[in-house]
Amino acid sequence: MLPRDSGTMVKRRLDYRPPAFLIPSIHLEVDLDPAATRVTSVIEFRRNPNAAREDRTSALILDGEQQDDVSIELDGAPVPLEAFTLNERALTIRVVPDAGRLTVRSRLAPAKNFALEGLYVSSGVFCTQCEPEGFRRITY
Repeated sequence: MLPRDSGTMVKRRLDYRPPAFLIPSIHLEVDLDPAATRVTSVIEFRRNPNAAREDRTSALILDGEQQDDVSIELDGAPVPLEAFTLNERALTIRVVPDAGRLTVRSRLAPAKNFALEGLYVSSGVFCTQCEPEGFRRITY
C-alpha cells in the first residue's frame, strides 16, 4: 500500500474508460546525440467509436515530459499556437478531426536524464527504460 503523502496516483481497474482515440500506427525517427537527440513521431489517429459519449468530441491529449523545441503538424500543416496547449506533463490539441496524422518533433538531452526513465546515457551507452511510463520522456 502506498503512503497517503507519497504523491503517487493510484490507478484502479474499475476506473478504466476506453480511450477517446485509437492509434493504429506510429512511426518514430530518432537521431541520437547525448546532448540533443531529435525525435520525430508520426501518429495515425482516429476517434474511438467505443469511447464514452462525453469523450467523443474531446481533445487529443498525449502525455510527455522533458522535451524541448516541440513543433506540431496536423495532416501536414503546422498547428497554430492557439490550437494546442503544451505543459510539463502533456500536449493537448484542442480541436482535431475524427481521423488524421499528427507529426511531433522534439529534442531531448539523454546525457542529462538522471531519472533513468525514457532515453538516457549510462557509461557512454544509450539506454531506454519505457515501462511503465518512461516512453513519455522520449516523445508525446
